[in-house]
Amino acid sequence: MTRLDLILVFMLMLMATPARGDDLRDSVDQGKDVYRRNCFACHPVSIGEGHRIGPNLWGIVGRKVASLPGYPYSNGLKAWGKNAPWDMAMLDRFLASSAGQVPGIRMKYSGLPDTDLRQNLLAFLSTRSGSGASESDRDAVVMPLDWGGLPEGNGRKEVYFACQGCHSLMLVKQQRLNRRVWDETLRLMVSEKKMPEPSREAREKILDYLANNFGDATPRPSTLMTPPPLPVPPP
Repeated sequence: MTRLDLILVFMLMLMATPARGDDLRDSVDQGKDVYRRNCFACHPVSIGEGHRIGPNLWGIVGRKVASLPGYPYSNGLKAWGKNAPWDMAMLDRFLASSAGQVPGIRMKYSGLPDTDLRQNLLAFLSTRSGSGASESDRDAVVMPLDWGGLPEGNGRKEVYFACQGCHSLMLVKQQRLNRRVWDETLRLMVSEKKMPEPSREAREKILDYLANNFGDATPRPSTLMTPPPLPVPPP
């Protein structure tokens, strides 16, 4: 019997018998590692924890797409989801290539092409989905986005999603630049730092917001704030 034959026999045995508890635990543990390496920086996955640049993933399995209160989902994701629930098949397709699946999505993650990694990640997320929890517990993550301390105003959303994904917003809030210099800085970020180029409308909103809130005539704080500590990955 060849090695391939042995592998095929082993696979048939797995298909013919229920998965053992330790196999499932291994998959969940591996999925937690996939989450830490690929998702943690943008997405929390715990009850009561506020959103980061991406929404909290607690309870995502079975929840309607783009429906968690307190997070400004993109119109592209809302249109793609069509108010359908996130089931395992839809999550699997989305994780394989989110940008390729959803036109206009802000999430620029390239995806997980490896099927095993996706399945392990889904096994982990399924344990963070409020099984046995009350509806109030499932929705306990609706703490509104704090926008990284950016003041309210037209263009705040565009600035947050354009900047937060690559660097601390403290780098923005410390500046006091006029609109022309902000424009030059934005061009540099696109050409040299590979920042995704915003649409013309978004660009104007970004520049207006930055000039109004962090312009050269805006009073500079007497002391610079200390950036908050980075979140600690789960053990």
